[in-house]
Amino acid sequence: MVYDSIKKLVAYGVNTGLVEPEDEVYVTNRLLEVMKLDEYEEPEEIEEDTPLEEILKDLLDEAYASGVLEDNGIASRDLFDTKLMGCLVARPSEVIRAFMDHYAKSPVEATDFFYKFSPICTISDIFACMYTHSSPIDQSRQISQNPSDRH
Repeated sequence: MVYDSIKKLVAYGVNTGLVEPEDEVYVTNRLLEVMKLDEYEEPEEIEEDTPLEEILKDLLDEAYASGVLEDNGIASRDLFDTKLMGCLVARPSEVIRAFMDHYAKSPVEATDFFYKFSPICTISDIFACMYTHSSPIDQSRQISQNPSDRH
């Protein structure tokens, strides 16, 4: 059932640190919006150790079956997968800010933060970031530490 998969994805986000417990309802609502659902039935119990790939596959299959995902091709599924994961990850500016906060303490700490964050996202998410945005490391070189110098 789609509600089980949504709850599993939110639980995955919380367990990996992508989602704060205070944001569970917000993230659930964002996923409902992406899946074009107007209501939510809270599942009683879910398996919290379901692999991410399986959760996403279930949501993608449901999106296609319900007509939300019109094309079931690889490219369309990858784009929709990225849209779903986008509900869990922080905005790029927040990730960059966190990276810069870590970098101010230590470049090693910043690198550790980024490497911890990167594997949590799916391969398609990482490729989407690589081809649509510069990396946090590139952006960190471009962002001045002085807010008045930013444009």
